[in-house]
Amino acid sequence: MNQRIAYLENGKSPDKESGLLRLMEKSGFIIDYFWASKMEFPNSLDEYSGIFFSGSAYGAYEDVDFIHKEHDFIRKASEKNIPMLGVCFGSQILASALCGKDQVFRRRNCHVGFLNLYKTDLSKDDLLMRGLSDQFRLLIWHNDEAKSDHPDMNILATIDIAPNQIWRYQDKKIWGIQGHPEVNNKNVVKWLNPVREYMEKDGIDIDKLAPQIDENIAGKTLINNFLSVCHAK
Repeated sequence: MNQRIAYLENGKSPDKESGLLRLMEKSGFIIDYFWASKMEFPNSLDEYSGIFFSGSAYGAYEDVDFIHKEHDFIRKASEKNIPMLGVCFGSQILASALCGKDQVFRRRNCHVGFLNLYKTDLSKDDLLMRGLSDQFRLLIWHNDEAKSDHPDMNILATIDIAPNQIWRYQDKKIWGIQGHPEVNNKNVVKWLNPVREYMEKDGIDIDKLAPQIDENIAGKTLINNFLSVCHAK
């Protein structure tokens, strides 16, 4: 019997370019897709081996119905010890649900680039971080950010001006990634073009940014490590 992953889409439109759904399906999972920002959520958590939370233009601290419902959903899933991974907004909503809404804040300026991240001592032997070098690159693009000082947050990868890049909640199989492990040189142009207007407002020239993106082995490693955790559940 194939295992199932719940994929919660938090965006205002579906992510058709990153290939995350295809990657998960190729790993042997049945993917149940829920458009959470339109109030679609699983009726039951009992059949899921893992849950993925996508990015979004919303802020995890906003007074929006789906965000309140997703907070409750996350807390229930945590109580059931279901592995969870959030990317960008997905990381932020995990932080706000499990560590408090004041854990997420709006930066004074956008943080963007294909940047070097650095593993911390806490990343040693962490299941999500297996196979990564001490320094690796991800596409970073965010205005909102989760703080790094909560006692239930284990910071696994960092960068000076935005220290919480990858974190784990307590010792549970719950992780947040601030950057975008799903973006690589095969999908970067299609992924960036729909958000060109927003990135340009943040002062970013995507025609200069896109050629910097490589095959992003680190991003694939992070996603595949999470899927391995889900398989093992």
